Amino acid sequence: MLLIGSINLIVINYLLQLNSQQLVGNDSLNYIESAQFLYNDCKAHYYRPFVMAFITGLPLLFSNSVTYLYDFSLIVNIISWFSTIIILFEIAKHYLVPKKAFLISLMFLFSVGNSTILFDLLSESIYLLFIIFAFYLLLQYYKTLKFHYLSIALSLLVVSMLIRPGAKFLAILAILFFIKILIKNIKKKSIVFFYSALFLVFMQCYAVKSTYGNFKISYIDSYTYYNYLGAKSNMLKKNENLKDFNSKERDKYLTQFSYKEANAVAQNDFLNQLKNNFPNLILAYIDDLHHNTTDGSSRILLSENVKKTNYFELVKTTFFYLSKIQNILLTLLGFGLSLLCVIKNYKKEKFSILVAGFILYTILISGVSCAQGDRFHIIIYPFVLILVSKFWSNRISSKPFFALLQK
Repeated sequence: MLLIGSINLIVINYLLQLNSQQLVGNDSLNYIESAQFLYNDCKAHYYRPFVMAFITGLPLLFSNSVTYLYDFSLIVNIISWFSTIIILFEIAKHYLVPKKAFLISLMFLFSVGNSTILFDLLSESIYLLFIIFAFYLLLQYYKTLKFHYLSIALSLLVVSMLIRPGAKFLAILAILFFIKILIKNIKKKSIVFFYSALFLVFMQCYAVKSTYGNFKISYIDSYTYYNYLGAKSNMLKKNENLKDFNSKERDKYLTQFSYKEANAVAQNDFLNQLKNNFPNLILAYIDDLHHNTTDGSSRILLSENVKKTNYFELVKTTFFYLSKIQNILLTLLGFGLSLLCVIKNYKKEKFSILVAGFILYTILISGVSCAQGDRFHIIIYPFVLILVSKFWSNRISSKPFFALLQK
């Protein structure tokens, strides 16, 4: 599998010239800035929490060169990607024989969006590793009923919001789901993992409050709503065409305020639109979901023919549309299988419900933003394949491959 994955990355990199591109998006610049804030000034970043900043900025311990941050990011992303593939294989083996589980892993390995995003300094690959490892530990908890698996799993879910703040509500929902078990095991030594994760979140919120004024993980949620969903719904209110959507005007407006003030502006705008522009807010949200489901890899779309090869445009177009097709198929498949899981309510296997819940959560929360290609939905690909493994197992046998223990 490692050999196939390596060949896959080498071929994609060669054909699309990914390591020769000079693309640097605003998000990448934010991550670099957050790393510099942490390592050089020991202060919180306004958008990017410190765990991602810590990982991104490790090379700053040895050199101030930003170039090393990009090189290190590629290494970390590739390690995260391979680790995700291996963990997916291990989870799939609980439903299927190893050969079929191997095929499931290969399906993710050949995901164009997940492969190409490795060459960007972004959080998707690291975040995905944290989440799928947490789910692997949840699976171990249901199989053994050993509390330390659950404690570490919830800790990873909590810490994941310090990589991507959008995981905040995911972590909260997971804690509420297991709250009775947490209370029952409150005196267990292994609960220290969970407490430690909560402490890290507290430290992040305290640092943001001390520097910018609000006790919160990040201001990225307010910024994202105001410049994307809020901006679109405001355009619809003015009868403007969403094809002309551009977030720069609203972004420029926010820059005249402090981060605390801008947060209040965004919150007031949201409350006002809920009250006075609700239908357009829903339409804008649906439009965001549509684009996040049907767009292809922005990394490929923005790539240029740096080496002036004759075949580049054909390869670029082919891979871009392949990423679009994968996004559409896996998002719709994931949404459908997740609903089926919830409706049928597999009481004998809560793990499937949790996987379905994560898929639905990720898809639905993506509607707050847009114009990011397939970045929002590539996160769910391995989890969709986990549900595929489950339903595949159900079809080839009237009995499940294993019976999860219940508490």
